Amino acid sequence: MKRIAALVIATGFVLPLFALTPAQAATTAPAGLFGIQDPTYDGVYRQSEAILAYSALDKPAPESAIGWLKDQQCADGGWQAFRADTTKACDP
Repeated sequence: MKRIAALVIATGFVLPLFALTPAQAATTAPAGLFGIQDPTYDGVYRQSEAILAYSALDKPAPESAIGWLKDQQCADGGWQAFRADTTKACDP
């Protein structure tokens, strides 16, 4: 059951990526980010879910996806929903 749930989650995140051409993906989402939706309110959450789905399927997540998530992490180890400028400190 756990694998089926992971497959459903992974399919929901990964299949839309195959429908995009590389040019579309480059202009609509930051490098490494899954999906084309605006990440402002839930980018870190969606990225985490997609990476967990890879893990549940015993597949390695793309390094670019992991890198994007690491770049979003705050200096104190916490997370915000999305940081458009990761060179700036997180909001307190």
